[in-house]
Amino acid sequence: MGIAIIGTGAIAEVHAEALLRAGRSISAVSGVDEEQVAKFADRFEVQTRYKNSAELLASDLVDSVIIATPSQYHAELAIAALECHKPVLCEVPISLDFLSFERVKKAAESSKAFAAVAQTLRYSEPYMRLKEMLLEQSPESMNILIRRLMLRQENIGWTGVRRTWVDSAVWHHGSHCFDLASWLLGSRKFNAQLYGGPKWSNGEVMEVNGVLRSNSGQTATVNVSYHSRISYNDVVVITESNTFEVSHGRLTCNGETLVSSADGNDSLVDAVGRQNFTFLRAVETGELSEIIQVDELEEVYRLLALVC
Repeated sequence: MGIAIIGTGAIAEVHAEALLRAGRSISAVSGVDEEQVAKFADRFEVQTRYKNSAELLASDLVDSVIIATPSQYHAELAIAALECHKPVLCEVPISLDFLSFERVKKAAESSKAFAAVAQTLRYSEPYMRLKEMLLEQSPESMNILIRRLMLRQENIGWTGVRRTWVDSAVWHHGSHCFDLASWLLGSRKFNAQLYGGPKWSNGEVMEVNGVLRSNSGQTATVNVSYHSRISYNDVVVITESNTFEVSHGRLTCNGETLVSSADGNDSLVDAVGRQNFTFLRAVETGELSEIIQVDELEEVYRLLALVC
């Protein structure tokens, strides 16, 4: 099975490293900068290099695709891959507006292939274990607090590499956090209130706050900010019996460590590897139950559209 990567930036490198660690070769790569494509291909031993994504998607060497380009190209590339009937794993966000999201969803419905979205937090070991424990306990009362606070006034991502494009607090980290909240609540349907801060000098909303409430009365509060000089990336889940916390790759219950995975970015790298393995298994076997398909995110993207 030939898997290709569209894009050659920092997150594309993370995907490539994860594939090679899993013993999977990369069939092809494409990107907008010919020199960067050559460097990427040499580093990750990719034999076939394309000048544009259309040539890559038309190739018989390519059976599935990982989209790791700047966010503004995700939706169109996902649609193009689906129209070629090639399964796609798209980096978050899969779109930057709800109309584009609907177009991707319709393309997936019309295709012989499927569209998976890289909601990587769901593949992180501490969150996976937390979800398992919540399912085991089925708590009647649950209060979830999610903070994703960072300084992104300059275009530097979590890998430390400066970007040529502007990130989105709403669609990127908003989709990560509100999807995580929905998943932990165990409900795709909820009452919600979302608020966005004023647009900053780059034209982007840099802060998002919201509350989700399930039909059973369980709640999740989400705070996202690109203005914070102090970084927070944590989740607290309070039930009537336990208080769980996930922070820096560590899951605790009432202060006792349950999972202590790789710290910081290493934990995310491990999650990307687990996510990619699940995607490849879905491509090879047709078993889609463990991937996150685009239609599963419809309510989250509908809510995020209210902010912009």
